[in-house]
Amino acid sequence: MNSIILIKFIVVFICILALVKGNLITLDGQCPFGDLKPAPVIAAALLDNATFLTRQTSLVFHAVAETAPLSGNNLTDISSILEHTKLPDNQLGGVKFIIHFRSKETSKCDQYEIIFKPTIQPGVYDLLYQVAPNADFVDFKGYFLSINPQTLTAIGFICRNLPNSQYQFEIAVLSGSTIEYNRGTQEEAKQILAFNNLGHLAQYLSPIERKTNCL
Repeated sequence: MNSIILIKFIVVFICILALVKGNLITLDGQCPFGDLKPAPVIAAALLDNATFLTRQTSLVFHAVAETAPLSGNNLTDISSILEHTKLPDNQLGGVKFIIHFRSKETSKCDQYEIIFKPTIQPGVYDLLYQVAPNADFVDFKGYFLSINPQTLTAIGFICRNLPNSQYQFEIAVLSGSTIEYNRGTQEEAKQILAFNNLGHLAQYLSPIERKTNCL
């Protein structure tokens, strides 16, 4: 019986590893927070303004590019639904990204969540991040490096320090109006990263492949 339980645990663990968020990059050093110049955007207000115009209670964003190891991204068809959420400490103004994706390893759609908790500085958030579906939440710092309310395009950056003098980060280029990571968007992303002294991380940005919609 114990052997069967152990085998089941190993199988489940392997499945979680296959679905784990493949866009987090780990590098030596500490999170580069000091040089960031986040856009003063309040996600809850952006959501309220957009939903007032569309008469919908949520917004859909497509990830047109995200960070991935230089060997390539193991996730495809990444899209997210932005909606209001009740925060664990009952703060007001929290929002939640429900990320839908397809794993290249399993070819199956799944989802995880990122909860944005506002801080006193607009554009800077305390994040609760699921690094894999159904996993526990992990604390990150999150920033909107840029956002265009008219086109609903944005560049997000999240980061956390690890205990072994390393840090883990992710960059996402999001759009509410297109699924293409065209040359203009690529150049804009590079300029914004350079403006925030993150130009050395641009090499990890990878276009998101699209086959079908997992939403």
